[in-house]
Amino acid sequence: MKQPGFSIFGDHFHPIIMLMVPLYWIWDDAIMLLIGQSLAIGAALYIFARTAQELLPGRLTSWLSVSLALSIGVQAAALYDFHELALGAPLMAMVGRTYVKDQLMATAWWGVSLLLVKEDMGVFLIGVAMALWFKGKRLVGVVLVAVALAYTWLVLAVIIPYFNPLGEYYY
Repeated sequence: MKQPGFSIFGDHFHPIIMLMVPLYWIWDDAIMLLIGQSLAIGAALYIFARTAQELLPGRLTSWLSVSLALSIGVQAAALYDFHELALGAPLMAMVGRTYVKDQLMATAWWGVSLLLVKEDMGVFLIGVAMALWFKGKRLVGVVLVAVALAYTWLVLAVIIPYFNPLGEYYY
C-alpha cells in the first residue's frame, strides 16, 4: 500500500498479526483476515459472557451479553474491514476478567501481552498499571509503567524505523 518492498512493520508494529498466517495456509485469500478477526471478536464476547455469568444474576447476564454482541461497535468491527486491534479484543477481555475476579498478577500478564497488538498499547498498559496500583499492587504498577514506557520507546525509536525504508516513524 505504501510502496514496493515496504514492510507492514515499518508502518505499525503489530506482531500479533502473525497469528493470521495459519489461516493463509488454509486459504490464501484476504477473506481469511475477516474470518480471523471474527473469531477473535467471538472469543472476546465469550470471555465477557462467561465473566458476566459468573458474577451477575440470571437474565442480566444474557441481556448484557446479547447487547454487547449486537452493539454497533462490535457489528462494525466484524463486518467492515480488518484491523489488528480486533485481535487484541480477547486479550483485553482477559485483562477485564482477571481484574474483576481479583486475579491481579494475571491481569498484569494479560496486560503485558497487549504489547503485541500495536505500538500504542503501552498507553493502555499504563492504564492497567494504574488500576493495579490502586488495588494495592504498587510494585507491579511501577514495573508495568516502566515496561510500557521502555517498550513504546523501543518500538517507536528503533523497531519501526528499522523496518521503514525511510528510516523513521512518521505518525
